[in-house]
Amino acid sequence: MNKNLKRLAMMIGVVLSTAAFSQAQQVFVANLSGAQEVPAVATGGKGVCQAVLNAAETQLTVNCRYSGLSAAASAAHIHGTAAIGATAPVLFDFGTVSGTSGTIAPAPINVTAQQVAELRANRMYANIHTANNPNGEIRGQLHVANAIWDDYDGDGRTDPTVFRPAEGIWYSQLSLTGATKYQNWGLGTDLTALNADFDGDGISDYAAIRISQTTGAITVYILQSETNSMRVEQFGNAAFGDQIGTGDFDGDGKFDVGVFRNGLWIYIESSTGAVRYFNWGTTNDIPIQGDFDADGKNDFAVVRSENGNYFWYIRQSSNGQAKIIQFGLVGDTILNRSDYDGDGKSDITVCRAVNGTYFYFTLRSSDNQVTTTPWGVTDDALRFGDYDGDGRTDLGVIRTENGNYVWYIRQSSNNQMRNYYWGKTGDR
Repeated sequence: MNKNLKRLAMMIGVVLSTAAFSQAQQVFVANLSGAQEVPAVATGGKGVCQAVLNAAETQLTVNCRYSGLSAAASAAHIHGTAAIGATAPVLFDFGTVSGTSGTIAPAPINVTAQQVAELRANRMYANIHTANNPNGEIRGQLHVANAIWDDYDGDGRTDPTVFRPAEGIWYSQLSLTGATKYQNWGLGTDLTALNADFDGDGISDYAAIRISQTTGAITVYILQSETNSMRVEQFGNAAFGDQIGTGDFDGDGKFDVGVFRNGLWIYIESSTGAVRYFNWGTTNDIPIQGDFDADGKNDFAVVRSENGNYFWYIRQSSNGQAKIIQFGLVGDTILNRSDYDGDGKSDITVCRAVNGTYFYFTLRSSDNQVTTTPWGVTDDALRFGDYDGDGRTDLGVIRTENGNYVWYIRQSSNNQMRNYYWGKTGDR
């Protein structure tokens, strides 16, 4: 048996999940608000649109919900192509709509390859019109569901965000308006690296992970943005060696709470509430997040250290096939949920400190080429995201200067540097 087959045999084990293989169904989401209209509209209206791309990438199935409009809806469309803050003509008409609240489910929409590329570049938006606001009362930019970290205003861009442990308060600078958002959520001793969209409304939810010092029980506290309600899940136990292993495993556009236990993935399926199990990996593997085949589902994936190198073991959810890729050196920082080429697939990426400088090594999914990019110094903290809203991950670091945090972002849309002054020493 050759080396790769031996590795694969170590991975497969017994599959305990009941989920069957499924065709690619990449999910896009838009959070609709008056603030995203151009110019902004003062309204209590809000909405969410979800668009699912079929396996052949030729059709979109759209479902929207909305409420609180100032007058009955008179029209609803997808517009394109336009970036955040710009306008564009109607591309797709949703047909007859009515009421100040309701749902919209038009017939499947035919799309071209170019339109799919524009969709993945965040250059289409959903818009609901009323007689009071004929150009649109609520609007939202469509983007890949859960592809963006720390988006608290729903505009499809990462918002600079820190958690201040001494206060238990999150501070976010909203990219849409520049306003500061404060949110009291969690304790200073909680783990705070899990903010994602757990309720499917296109806005990141604040999440705090608390580990019992007596029993090791893991409890996740989630502030659901759509309803402003708390969700509490006691799930997993650090005493068993559990690591956080979350992702959207069922492809419904919502993050699933889960853990990785010595090769066994255990998660709560958000679409059904059922607990699922899947055996992929082994003890000492590092669980990673990513949709490597662009089917709208998090792939079960781990990174393993072998002879000083990293090996990535990825089970593609679209077809059940395994990919084994050697990439990176032991000691490199592994980056999750990163799409640097904008093709809708996660890219395999590591960060390495070389002579005091951070270098990012990326295996691009679009052409299988390796890129190397320097950004930041070794005292910086990594903070990547999509800050310019172009559907591609931007490199970012935080540097402490005179007790304050300075963010250095390399925008993928123009390769220019952008700075934020946000946070202070002790924040995380």
